[in-house]
Amino acid sequence: MTKKNDIEKYESVQYWFKGLSKTSIKNYRSEFPDFLDWLKKQGLDLNPDELIELRKQDLKEEDKRRQRRFEKLVEEYYRELYDDPDVAEYSAYSKLRTARSFFGRNHYALEYRKGDLPTPTPKEVEYVPTNDDVRTMWEVANSKRDQALLLSLYQTGLSEQDVGSWDLEKFLPVLKSKDHYFEYYRGKTKILVQGCLGEDAVVALKQYLTIRENPTEGPVFVSRGGGRGGGKAGDPIDTRRINEIIQGLAKLADLPENFKTKYLRDAFRAKCEEAEIPSDTTERMMGWKLGGAKSHYRLPKPVIVKAYRKAYPLLTINGSVRPSEKYASQIAEFNAHLLKIISTSSDPKLRKSAGILLSDIDKISLSVINDKAFPSFKALVKRALENSRA
Repeated sequence: MTKKNDIEKYESVQYWFKGLSKTSIKNYRSEFPDFLDWLKKQGLDLNPDELIELRKQDLKEEDKRRQRRFEKLVEEYYRELYDDPDVAEYSAYSKLRTARSFFGRNHYALEYRKGDLPTPTPKEVEYVPTNDDVRTMWEVANSKRDQALLLSLYQTGLSEQDVGSWDLEKFLPVLKSKDHYFEYYRGKTKILVQGCLGEDAVVALKQYLTIRENPTEGPVFVSRGGGRGGGKAGDPIDTRRINEIIQGLAKLADLPENFKTKYLRDAFRAKCEEAEIPSDTTERMMGWKLGGAKSHYRLPKPVIVKAYRKAYPLLTINGSVRPSEKYASQIAEFNAHLLKIISTSSDPKLRKSAGILLSDIDKISLSVINDKAFPSFKALVKRALENSRA
């Protein structure tokens, strides 16, 4: 596998990069080795300078097929990626632009007629939620599970299939780790997913799992039973139900009708682009299949962690779900206690009071709770429950 840092020692690459923006150089540096590796599989084990020299010689040949050898090779490379259902169309197109840019800026441009190459289907930008939108959805959620689910989707950029398949055996260590890094191979496709959980999502997940009395095995997200999907309480939550939850939160938050879960992925990608994260790193975090030899190799963990830390300030919903660990677990215990009262008490007045209090706690900006405020908060909970028994 060609290492991306190796290519810059070649004169043709130095000339190529001269005058380009930092973002373009990052993407080209990341994607060009894939093209070199693909050429090697076709029997052309050449470095960048040798490629330019061969292109120069081809253009001097009388044989039209020799003159257009690299047009044909680049087209084959592009179509192989474009036709792969696990590679995003725009990812394939980006790699085509990389190859064409290399030859073009070295004054040996590849010539194609209009219509020779397929172009990505224009994506209609339906709606990209903002951080304020996601925060509003979090605020209107009536359960810790739905809050944790929302933030897990938004702050990883993964699909509902991915997040719905998370299991505790793999993800409890992620919650306890310093950088919250995770990696796994997805189901039958065996596509490698590498990413990180944001602090907002980590705290929300810990609160949700505390309410579930901290299970150590089974799915991370479970059904509460009684939904339209017919799942029993404790069953893994399916993708249909996840979509219903997200659409329901969007409706409560007065966001556009027909809000789709994939909009959260679109927002994640937009934030990564804003943070100037290389496209192959973003796509690995989002679970897309990378082209070329990279599809079989994991990116170094520090690369993923560094990229995520750069993007996370653009993804956090203003710290609204990041109370100190000291209080997050205790607040979650209060919620669990209140839920138990609501579900088991025979006293309707007590059940109603517990329900109102639970709703009030969910609306509190937990980040403002500190050493001085928490005793008063705790006393408020105790007094409210005692008054309901009077």
